[in-house]
Formats: sequence, C-alpha cells, structure tokens
Amino acid sequence: MSDFKKGDRVVITNGDFEGQQATIVDKDLLGDGLTVALVDGGREIKTEEGHVKKGAEGRMDVEDGDRVIVTEGRLKGERGTVLSTNRLGKGIKVRLDDGKEIDTEEGHVAPVRD
Repeated sequence: MSDFKKGDRVVITNGDFEGQQATIVDKDLLGDGLTVALVDGGREIKTEEGHVKKGAEGRMDVEDGDRVIVTEGRLKGERGTVLSTNRLGKGIKVRLDDGKEIDTEEGHVAPVRD
C-alpha cells in the first residue's frame, strides 16, 4: 500500500489516459483501487495505485476562483467554484454548479479544470 490520499495530485502512468494529471477523489479502504478526476475536463475514472505516480505538485491548496470537485460527504462528486478561503484555517466557501453555496473544508475538495 502506498501513501496516496484524497486530494493528492497524480500523473496517470498506464492506459488510455497515460501522462494526464489527475486528483484523487476516492480511495478503496481495502485494495489499491482509486477514483481520480482528470485535471483537464474533470472526468472521473477508476484506476489502480500501480497506474499512477505522485504529481510534481503534490497536494494542491485551493484558491479563490478555483474549480473544484467535492470529495467527501453527501455532496461528493458535485463540482463548483471556490468563493472564499479562510487563510487562518482550512475552511472554504464553494458555490456548486447548481447555485447552492456550501461551507466546507479545503481537505474535502480537490481542484479540477473543466
């Protein structure tokens, strides 16, 4: 088992998406399965830990205006835009694509470009 975590930036090393950057949005508790969101387009794909390597940028912090995908909770998989970040903590406000605004934590979203 490796030390991959949700939110880590990775590069796909095998298959149809080889060379593309992605963000881990889910990780199997048992086994080596991962779900990643491709940085370009935000498409989610399933892969294995052996088919990715850590991206040069490692874990990404989000900034105001960044496009993100929710990686935790009942809104998992929803996409939105960061409205504001709290520099003193990890709290952020996100406007989901359906217009709903949520308060969440930086660790509960991952950056994507779509």
